[in-house]
Amino acid sequence: MWPRSFQERLRLSRRWQAGSHPPSNDLDPSELVDFVLVFRYPVNPSILPPTNASTGRTVVEDRSDLEQNAIEAYQEVVGRLHKLGLEWYVPTETSSPGKLFLFVTCPDAVLKQWMVHGKVQDWLAGLRGITPADSSDATVNEETHIGLTRGDHSPNSPRHAADAAAMTLDHPLAYLLQSDGQTAQVIPPAERLRLVYHRLTARPEEGGAGLHPDVHPFIETLYPLHNKQFTRHWIKTWGTKWLINHHDLQRIREYLGEEIALYFAFLQFYFLWLLPPAFVGLVWYLQGKTYSAPMALFIVCWSIAFVDMWARRETDIAVYWGTRHLGRVREPQPLFQPDGWSRHPITHELEPYFPLWKRWSRRMVTLPLIMAGSVFLAGVVGFLFALQTLTDEHYSGPGQAYVTYIPMILYSILMAKAGEMYTGLAKRLNNYENYPTRSEYEFHLTQKIFVLSFLINYLALIITAWAYIPFRAQVNHALLQFSSTILQGKIYGDVGDPLKEGRHGELDNGQVALKMSQTPADQLMVNQLFFFVMTGQILSLAQETIIPMATRYGTQWLQRRGTRSRTSAEGATVGSTAHSRSDTTSNSASNSDLHMASDKVAERSNGDNFEAASTESDKDTEEHPDKPTPSSSPVTVPPRLLRRLVKRALREYDLPEYLSYDDYSEMVTQFGFIVLFSVVWPLTPVIALVNNWIELRSDAVKICMNVRRPIPQRAESIGPWLDNLKLLCWMASISNTLLVYQFGTLLAPTPDTQLYGHTHLPTALGALLITEHVFFGVWFFVRTLIQSFPSVADKMLALEDYRQKVGLSRAFSLTSALGSTESGQGDMGGLENVAQEQPGGASLVGHDIPRDDPGFELISSAFKVA
Repeated sequence: MWPRSFQERLRLSRRWQAGSHPPSNDLDPSELVDFVLVFRYPVNPSILPPTNASTGRTVVEDRSDLEQNAIEAYQEVVGRLHKLGLEWYVPTETSSPGKLFLFVTCPDAVLKQWMVHGKVQDWLAGLRGITPADSSDATVNEETHIGLTRGDHSPNSPRHAADAAAMTLDHPLAYLLQSDGQTAQVIPPAERLRLVYHRLTARPEEGGAGLHPDVHPFIETLYPLHNKQFTRHWIKTWGTKWLINHHDLQRIREYLGEEIALYFAFLQFYFLWLLPPAFVGLVWYLQGKTYSAPMALFIVCWSIAFVDMWARRETDIAVYWGTRHLGRVREPQPLFQPDGWSRHPITHELEPYFPLWKRWSRRMVTLPLIMAGSVFLAGVVGFLFALQTLTDEHYSGPGQAYVTYIPMILYSILMAKAGEMYTGLAKRLNNYENYPTRSEYEFHLTQKIFVLSFLINYLALIITAWAYIPFRAQVNHALLQFSSTILQGKIYGDVGDPLKEGRHGELDNGQVALKMSQTPADQLMVNQLFFFVMTGQILSLAQETIIPMATRYGTQWLQRRGTRSRTSAEGATVGSTAHSRSDTTSNSASNSDLHMASDKVAERSNGDNFEAASTESDKDTEEHPDKPTPSSSPVTVPPRLLRRLVKRALREYDLPEYLSYDDYSEMVTQFGFIVLFSVVWPLTPVIALVNNWIELRSDAVKICMNVRRPIPQRAESIGPWLDNLKLLCWMASISNTLLVYQFGTLLAPTPDTQLYGHTHLPTALGALLITEHVFFGVWFFVRTLIQSFPSVADKMLALEDYRQKVGLSRAFSLTSALGSTESGQGDMGGLENVAQEQPGGASLVGHDIPRDDPGFELISSAFKVA
């Protein structure tokens, strides 16, 4: 049976659901559990390294030893869950040899304690939120906060007025507690999952269970389940509107957390700010203007204004969401491995210790490896560029129309593999550097990933503009001389003068023909940029949305077809009672892989989908009640709901994890194409505008259907990606200057400049020196102009400060009138103990775990299989 907290989750989910969706009689299975924890253990004996160097004999571990180790590991895992106060359920339908699924849920009482502790720590760190009073009212009255502090007292009593005034003082529990000690509002799903995940993955010394998949050897993964009611409503709502509003962002924040909501806020803000450059670019394109100095100046100024305005916007959002100064809360990184524990020299608090010199020494080790990986990646890009240039510009032999597609195919294959290898190297090196907090870890990993994105997307364009085109004559000469030696052909044309050779040289040996590149320089840049912008956007949409959906539906179709074929071949028939279906499902799931288990669960539901009704589910419950979990007493759960839950857990187990790095990297890369190379092809902002309108919806579909539900995290900023945007703005002042000078019409064109551009180096350096100073001057002016206007956050904070001052004055006056200064502190009992709570260091293995837990029986049965 399910844990007792099921009734709490049912009530909690209905209350949360009523505030966001129309009332529904069908509960979503994801609202029953918080996380699905996958416990993986070896079943077959493993070959261990030799224990005796002289004999060289290997030790083969016996199955009984493996079974004992698995049982002890499972005992440790459930003991840690039990010590935290969590409850779990092990459905037999999901079991397979070597793998168990634990459905973990957190009781409300335990969650409330964690939330109180977290809010106190946030308050001590300086996080401040805006009270939910009407921001248009600059005065404080008792009724404004009656929803936060109402109790048994009369609203007009002095005691109630004092409590209400005290609650306006940005108290950490102001919105959480009522005067009677009950929860004042339902905790949003994102906040609930964030708190539970933090406790599950935090180190035992910090009050957690230490069950992070990268830390605990028997934990394969843990993930929350999607709420299909919410995701369907989300996709339907966004698919029928042009723009999203703050209510949509608030719902995303409540469901997925501030980090994902902030990404969509950035994407919406970026989409709206693309309207001016898209309009200007379209006008310039229709007029046939490329490499225009006014266009370059406009793009640089626009990029500066966009970055500064977004920095202000994200501050407003952080203040409104109560995540401002989140960096002061040092959230531990689960992968951090301290050398020991020491006391802070000022606060004397016990904290993990890792020497600074050791971290810098590790950075000195990882830096050459990152550089080597970057050089390798640059080499792959250079090879693909050379191959593309050879097929597009020089090859004129048989099958030329098909040969030009070879570099594109190789680019899609090699760059994906090289990028995967580089990302894996970056993550391993980032783990080796051993950062103590989540913010530090993500900052350095983001910078490493940005290097990857920069090389893959911009290096070929940089080589084309400032290496190949200026030295195209020399490259052509060397290519033809080398090819004539290899192919034993004859060069036609004058090879003595590289400039003439660039227009007249040709090689032909009767089979392979090579020619000189005669494409104008400006058109060559347009071709390259068009390839990266258009091909990149299409490939990104296909890889993120179309291919995963097609693969998933195709796999499900093959599984259903395979299930029907196996059933027909074996002559199996579905029994007339739910009892026979249940036994068949349990036996099949215990001796097959997870996909077979999912198929049997689907058969057990009699072909019904997630929204269908089962007429025999009640009979199934009456005839075959489940075993009680070791952590609670029996509670009746509808079998149909259980089947849907198990089926969904198995399906989402096969989905990949969501990483916000990929989406941010895509948007920042697109921003780089706009600010660095829009003068080459003015339609670049137009393409980005259309793509981002689609991206808003395709990313929602991707998160809802193609990846696991993201684990909610808080955020006050887009972090290092903002620094990368500023870096691209500075680089835009350089690239636009060089492109306008090389290929623009400011200087009179000549036949040679049409092929090679203007290549006078002193003139180019002088132009760079002037424009860079102009760039910093414009940036200073724009920033000063923006800061001269008060932001929304400034107004909200000023209003909040005024409310706190008035509330403090009123609280003191009212409590003095009552003759006691302790009446306003009645609701704060126990806070001191919560704030000073120290994590325990006792053993995490529970002492009250009964042996009738289904997990022990499933592990033992796995080793009895021949």
